[in-house]
Parts: sequence; structure tokens; C-alpha cells
Amino acid sequence: MNNRTTKKLIPGLGARVKAVRNRQGLTLQVAATRGGTTPQTLVQLERHDLATTRTLNCVSRVLGVTIDELLGRKGAS
Repeated sequence: MNNRTTKKLIPGLGARVKAVRNRQGLTLQVAATRGGTTPQTLVQLERHDLATTRTLNCVSRVLGVTIDELLGRKGAS
């Protein structure tokens, strides 16, 4: 399987994404549309911490943060 289509469980990802999205005042629909994904995909990410590489790239671009920040890696600004 290709890691671009395999959903990975990333603990804490959903809470971080939701917090950034809410700080920016973006609805699920707006964030999904801007990122080229669906609101259902973002719901799955935010509620269940599941994402593909493609989704992580889309979300980080729309929210203007790095993937490291979304993953909660130390040293991310």
C-alpha cells in the first residue's frame, strides 16, 4: 500500500488541527474547500486522529503551519 492513501493514527493530531482551525475562524467546510479535501475527511482527522500524507499536506497548507507543528514535534514554531 502507498502511504499517501493509508490512514495513520497520529495521537493528538485532531486536537491540534482543530485548535489552529478555530483560532483562524475557519469552519470545516471552508478549511476543506481551501485544502482540496472534504469536510468528512477533516472530521475524521479531528475526531479520530486519522490522516493520510495527502491530508496532512493539505491541512498544513490551508492552516499556514508546518507538518511538524501539526504532529506536535518539539522545536516546531
